[in-house]
Amino acid sequence: MMLSRTKPALMLAVLVVSLSLIGLWPFTRGQVAAAYLGTRYLELSDSTAGTSGVTYNVSFHITTAGTLGSIEVEFCSNSTFPSDPCTAPTGLDASGVVFSQESGVGGFSVSPTSTQNDIILTRPPSPTSSVTATLRFDNITNPTDTGSYYVRVLTYPTNDATGSPTDTGGMAFAINSAVNVSVEVPPYLLFCTGDTITGTDCSNVSGDFIDLGGLSAVRTSSGRSQMAVATNGKNGYSISVTGTTLTSGNNVIPALSTDTTPQTGVSQFGINLRANTNPNIGANPTGGGTGMPTINYNQPNLYKYSDGDIVATSTSVEEYRQYTVSYIVDISKSQPAGIYASTFTYVAFANF
Repeated sequence: MMLSRTKPALMLAVLVVSLSLIGLWPFTRGQVAAAYLGTRYLELSDSTAGTSGVTYNVSFHITTAGTLGSIEVEFCSNSTFPSDPCTAPTGLDASGVVFSQESGVGGFSVSPTSTQNDIILTRPPSPTSSVTATLRFDNITNPTDTGSYYVRVLTYPTNDATGSPTDTGGMAFAINSAVNVSVEVPPYLLFCTGDTITGTDCSNVSGDFIDLGGLSAVRTSSGRSQMAVATNGKNGYSISVTGTTLTSGNNVIPALSTDTTPQTGVSQFGINLRANTNPNIGANPTGGGTGMPTINYNQPNLYKYSDGDIVATSTSVEEYRQYTVSYIVDISKSQPAGIYASTFTYVAFANF
């Protein structure tokens, strides 16, 4: 027997989560005569550069109770300070923003004076207490460059974000590059043969020699070997056998060219891959999968042999499957004496 084996591969599934790092950046310059907004945070549903349809959740505590008519949320790449010019982040686009949720304050809508990087919320000016406001903005496109960016939040008594702001505050956020993870699961085909294979496990193979004993014209001689195979190939595998029939010098025991039952007194050699009662030898395929012997080797008590035949096949991914090959030999009384022998090679290959 010849043993062929390829080693399996381990597939690693990997989950990657992109996180936003949010920081507070309080104003420290005195040019803006306004109170600071209290505790505040910014949360992005996706911090990957250039991603569209991102949700920005903004929360801040309004420090100064009084009239509130508008809120400005401005995105800048250079500074949180309202006194500094704001450089719009490259690629950031809030022009199609959807203002989908508000709590702590109410009655706001997106003003038509909003721009690509400056969201103005407006309502009729009305009294507001010191309260934590939470705002949700959907359908924003992130900046296309990675790095740190800033959000300026300003509240106004007017309804169009003009005049002096009442409260101001800022936050910083990070835009990250996408983390791409790929894994390859290489195809594998595991295969082994031997006299016996314990537990469909190719590490438990023993023997490579079958002794049929003394041949007789009044009884059928028989022997067996086993094979185990597994693959992750989507189209399965096929197993072929090569080798001549039994010979002794120039003397030959003919191979059965068609499915035939054993017949004592007639020189013949054949195999099959099923459990048999004539003679009592062999076993049906066992183990995982659905692979089966091919039609010419799949009938109990019928035997055949042809060099190069495919003897078993599967059409899908398969865990270890074990096959038992049964060998039968009959001879006529006129069969010349001698030591008859042959070598059979089983080869497993992936189906494409």
